[in-house]
Amino acid sequence: METEKYNNIINNIHENPKFKLKETQLYRVKDGKLLKVIQEYEVDGLLYIIKATQDKIQKKYWWNGMMKDIENYIKLCDRCQRRNKNE
Repeated sequence: METEKYNNIINNIHENPKFKLKETQLYRVKDGKLLKVIQEYEVDGLLYIIKATQDKIQKKYWWNGMMKDIENYIKLCDRCQRRNKNE
């Protein structure tokens, strides 16, 4: 019975595009995608320019809460904050 429950959980994870199971780690795709997208679409190397970064990303991607996710990422990004102080 436990094996059947486990297999159902694993199958549900594989069928859900919001999650990825890699070896023993479970990932939420939204967060990984967000990081990748933001790194891919830096605006002139200045991630702290929130509006410009949002505009650039919005041309190719959209998800519910995207603008707030980008803003939060940039505010918490150590590299962005260091660049902001050096500019």
